[in-house]
Amino acid sequence: MTAMAKTKKMQLSNSQKKKQKHNRAGKKEFKPSSRRGRLIVRNLPYKCTENDVHKHFKAFGNIKDIQLLRRPDKKLVGCGFVEFTSRLNADKAVEQLNGKQFLGRPIYIERAVAQDRYNESSKQNSQDSCY
Repeated sequence: MTAMAKTKKMQLSNSQKKKQKHNRAGKKEFKPSSRRGRLIVRNLPYKCTENDVHKHFKAFGNIKDIQLLRRPDKKLVGCGFVEFTSRLNADKAVEQLNGKQFLGRPIYIERAVAQDRYNESSKQNSQDSCY
């Protein structure tokens, strides 16, 4: 009976290892966040302001925060974050605005991920592409 108990224990350990390995690869596991309505917006015009972005997104619901990323010289990078109070409102904005024109440029929108998950995913992708 002890050998059988050890076998079951080893099988459980192996499945746990597989699950952990699978989760480290950035798949299947969703890390709960207080920022579930947070979107990343790419290809923003360099001349836009937070107010322009607010006007463009406000039709989809209450906006909690807008952050436009800037270089050290304070010029826009062309990327930013829009955080809605509701995930449903954020999803509506993605559906309606992704790929659409904003101040003369198409913008690309998707749900933002936590920075640690993004960094982990980037590391994994760079390791996969190395020979």
